[in-house]
Formats: sequence, C-alpha cells, structure tokens
Amino acid sequence: DFYVRVNPNTGFSHQVTSSTNASLQFASFNNTYNGLSGSFGGTIELTKNINLKANLGRAYRAPTITEIGSNGLDPGAHIIYLGNRNFKPEFSLQGDIGINLKNKIFILDANVFNNSIENYIYMETIADVNGNPLLDNQGNRTLKYQQASAQLYGGEISLSYFPQKIKGFKIYNSTSIVYGY
Repeated sequence: DFYVRVNPNTGFSHQVTSSTNASLQFASFNNTYNGLSGSFGGTIELTKNINLKANLGRAYRAPTITEIGSNGLDPGAHIIYLGNRNFKPEFSLQGDIGINLKNKIFILDANVFNNSIENYIYMETIADVNGNPLLDNQGNRTLKYQQASAQLYGGEISLSYFPQKIKGFKIYNSTSIVYGY
C-alpha cells in the first residue's frame, strides 16, 4: 500500500510510511496477464511483374502500470490521471491484402487492411453535466483511462517512378487513409 499526507510547507502530498493521519493513494495489487501474438502471411507471384500479398495477424498488449495504477495529479501536466485496476489485456486481429505491380519505369503498391481490437485502452476527459472538463480547485483537468472495442481500417497506395532519360532520378509518392472507430 502507498500512503500519502499533505506537506504543510509545500501543500503537495508526499509518501509516508505510516497510515496514521494519511490517505491511501494506491492500494497494493498483483496482476498477471497472458496472451499470444503472431502472424501468418505470404506472397504469390502471379507474373514476373505482379505480386499479391496477404497477411493475418493477432496481437496482444498488457495494460501498462500507468493505465492500471494512476490515481492522482501530474503537477507538470496539470492533469489528474485515473487508472483502472480491472483492465483486461488488448487483443487485436488484423488482416491485410495488397498488390505490387512493377516494370522498368515504375513500382505501384496498393494495400488495404482491417484491424479489430478488443479491450482497446484510451484516455477520456471527465466532464461535468454541461460537457465541460471537470476541474479541481487548482484548475487541473481529470482524465480517466477507459476500455472499449475499436476498429481501424484503411489503405495505402504508393508509386515510384524512374524516368529512363534522367539516370539516378526517382519520383516517389505515397498516400494513405485510416478510419478509426
């Protein structure tokens, strides 16, 4: 357990070894998380100039100590962070497919993906009934770590152009789009 008491000289809480006249800032805890990450994919060469690619992957991420253990003010950021000890690990499943076209003067890559995440961890500003950020007496905002399902999907396309008349010159352009829910 981690106990704190307000220092009368500074006005800030500090750790104390005794629970007498102190507040419990962090109760002790011990969490164990398990998960498996991996991916499987491949490329098929349809012709000398055309390749198809596909990948399926599963990822795992345990909550960080900040996400599960936060319970107080970060004086430098002027933010009160609140964690959640009951968080579950994040798991995601991503699939992507793509095509690669190439010849002597260009390379074109196009890919699309979909990533579904269970127990996604994010921060949310705690608001009052009017939707305004909740502030303490010193004007510090309160942020709370939350968990929900999430989905990211989108694609990318890139083009590399090698003009034959200008040796050593290359034009490269890439664009991508990602939607998140």
